[in-house]
Parts: sequence; structure tokens; C-alpha cells
Amino acid sequence: MSATVILLLTFLVSMVPVIELKGAIPMGVAWAAAAGFELSPWAYFAAAFLGSCIPAFLILPFLRPVLAWLGRTKLFAGLSRRLDAHFAKKAAKVETKAAARAEEERRRAEEEGKTFSAEEFAAREEKRRRRKEFFKYFSVFLFVSVPLPMTGIWTGSAIAAFLNCKSRWALPCVVVGNLIAGLIIMLVTLLVGDIFGLSFGMA
Repeated sequence: MSATVILLLTFLVSMVPVIELKGAIPMGVAWAAAAGFELSPWAYFAAAFLGSCIPAFLILPFLRPVLAWLGRTKLFAGLSRRLDAHFAKKAAKVETKAAARAEEERRRAEEEGKTFSAEEFAAREEKRRRRKEFFKYFSVFLFVSVPLPMTGIWTGSAIAAFLNCKSRWALPCVVVGNLIAGLIIMLVTLLVGDIFGLSFGMA
């Protein structure tokens, strides 16, 4: 295989659910090292990162409508219900944590004995709502940034969709989280390669 073919395979493999860039990065780097190519391993990181981000652009806006459509078909109704229940459960956990954090801050203010006018109360409630929204997006970001199985961009994007997160804000969260997870995997890959004496081209 040529270096170009390995880059392309790395790009394509990174789009596969579960594998994503967490599996594509070490696979691409290992293939290149075994073939003796003198191309920087960061090129394979870039291929894996770009490929793994593509599903997010489709999942965030289209997952819920597609599942709703599948739910109206006889063939895929069962699958649609299972997927809907699975991601709704994960989204509910994030929603609960976000609400709990916002409620904790409200309770802390009450314990301090503060009183507010109607305008101040309305302003604080709006601030609490915004803080809850922030926690939702931040939780999605943290979820994707942890390089563990089933915490990648596919599941993170699906959770964001079920949380009714706005794509223009959710997309940067999952992409940056994916970048952090990829950097961790890349550094671990290079470290393991160094321990076992593998030669990575750094041209």
C-alpha cells in the first residue's frame, strides 16, 4: 500500500462508529510504520480527525428526523424505538446533571438569605436557564473528549441532538472534544511506539 492509500483508509475507518479516530489513528500510524513510509504520523492524525468529524455534520441536524421517519415504517420501527430510547436515556442523564448544577447555585443563593425584586428574580431565572444550557453543551464536550469506547463523536452528536442542542453551538463542542480525544490517542500511540522501538517517520 502507498502512503496515499493508507491516508485514505485512515480517513474512511475513522468514520466508522465505535472505531472512529480512537482506532483509526493507531491503525494508520501502525500501517505506515510497517510499510516504512517517511511521512509524519501527524498526517495520519489529521486524516483520522477530519474523517471522524464528518458524521457530526449529519447526525446533529438529521438524526431525530430520520429516526422519526424510520419509526413510521414497519421494517425499521423496532430499531428506531430502540435507538430513540437509548439516546434519550443518555440525554436525560446529561439534562439531569445540568439541571442539578443550576439548582445547586440557586439554592446556595437562597441559603445566603438574599431577596430579590420581581425584575431581579426574572433576571436570575434567565441566568440560571443560560447556565443550564451551558452545562448541557459543556457536558457534551467532556463526553466526546474522553477517549473511551462509546464516548466518541457519533454518540456525543446523538446525545446533543436528543438534548435539542443548537447545531451551531453543539458542532464546535463535539469537534473540539474530538480533537482533544484524538490528541490524547495520538500521544499514547507515539509513546507506545517509542517504548517498543517502532520507527515513525517525522519528515
